[in-house]
Amino acid sequence: MPSRVEPTRVLHISTWGVPCGIATYAGNLVAALERLGVAGDVFPLDPHAWQHYLPGDVERLRGHIVERARAFDVVHVQHEHGLFGLAKGARGSARNYGRILGDLLAAGKPVVTTFHTAPLGGRRRRGIAGLLEKVRGFSRARTWYRRVAAPHARARGRALALVHASHTRHHRYTLHPPDDLEVVLPIRLMVRHFLLTGFLDPVRAWKTFLTHVRIARGKFEGEWELTLYPPEDGDSRSAPVRWSRTVLAGHGLIALAAVATGQWIVLPLVTFAPFYGSWLFFLCNNTQHIGLQDFVPDFRLCCRTFTLSPFVRFLYWNMNYHTEHHMYAAVPSYNLARLHEAIRHDLPPTPHGLVAVWKQIAEI
Repeated sequence: MPSRVEPTRVLHISTWGVPCGIATYAGNLVAALERLGVAGDVFPLDPHAWQHYLPGDVERLRGHIVERARAFDVVHVQHEHGLFGLAKGARGSARNYGRILGDLLAAGKPVVTTFHTAPLGGRRRRGIAGLLEKVRGFSRARTWYRRVAAPHARARGRALALVHASHTRHHRYTLHPPDDLEVVLPIRLMVRHFLLTGFLDPVRAWKTFLTHVRIARGKFEGEWELTLYPPEDGDSRSAPVRWSRTVLAGHGLIALAAVATGQWIVLPLVTFAPFYGSWLFFLCNNTQHIGLQDFVPDFRLCCRTFTLSPFVRFLYWNMNYHTEHHMYAAVPSYNLARLHEAIRHDLPPTPHGLVAVWKQIAEI
């Protein structure tokens, strides 16, 4: 008689059973693999626990993962920076993931990793971390973030480090308040909002300045800021504080140089650039979630995709493919159009152009 073949056993390291897109993805994956005869179990990660971990706690977690993995043939890691301690900094998150990966490889376990966000860059490192740096090099998503997301984040009055932490949670808990307060439905927009902010917005410039002054002094306020940077986690607050101080000092030096040289044109071209002429960004960016559903695990119900002309799409860095961006956040912006063509058969109807998409929104 032929010998009986044992099914492959997979340990999934992921969030689990919580309102999180990765947890939903992992649940669907485990169920689909079981239907194919692949046995699996889950080692649940708690992204909030990292804020309170001491070095000994991290070591124990690594040991628990390796011990659990010994009973399985393959380990599948769901990677997102916040799942490995982003609250302690991006480098710390990469280091934690790299050490867990190294432990598993040292134990002789094959590891498959699904990257749900573009890996972050940094200085050259050796070993496991160096290998991750090469993976990071294949993605241009950092370029999009620095050139597009960061300037508009500053325009909304947030420090760069603050918007990074906020947007990470937005992707992890999309439209599931209070875990995601970056976008809260319902959103109500009127023509007057477009007229007041789309061409010249001195009020936003003043609020941005005051926000940077406040954060530079180490003062955080509001439910969302205190969620991202709780008072008991002083270490995580250092990044936004440093960034706000850098912004204030940098633009202060630019202003002094402009006064000293008489080159006043530098100020509107550099310091005040985010606060005028943003009408196109207003029309594109506010389509992303307005009029859709919250508290749903399906990105097709809470994110909107529409198509644009190649030139406008280039200016908006393909973020009009917003459903695809949330479904597969690790896909670089320049590949979102190709991703859209590959899965459009499984997406809601896609309006073409700004007029069509805003007509659709107005009818909701």
